[in-house]
Amino acid sequence: MNASPSYPTGPIAYLSAREIAKALRDGYGFDVGYDPEDIVRLIREDIARSFAEARVGITGANAITAEEGSIVIAHKRGEYF
Repeated sequence: MNASPSYPTGPIAYLSAREIAKALRDGYGFDVGYDPEDIVRLIREDIARSFAEARVGITGANAITAEEGSIVIAHKRGEYF
């Protein structure tokens, strides 16, 4: 599969569940079917595991204060996740 993302925050929104499942199996070796809920559950579990094992975090921010350790992050489209 050779496709370009349609938007950075939803790079595979234009692919079918079958295409996504195939990419997860072929690219990462994940055992996942074609049900979108199973795909989302698998990805969430994998991300949660990666976060739990991470020893460092990196973020971008619109404003940072070193003295207080405060950061402000604003999404450019006003969407909330």
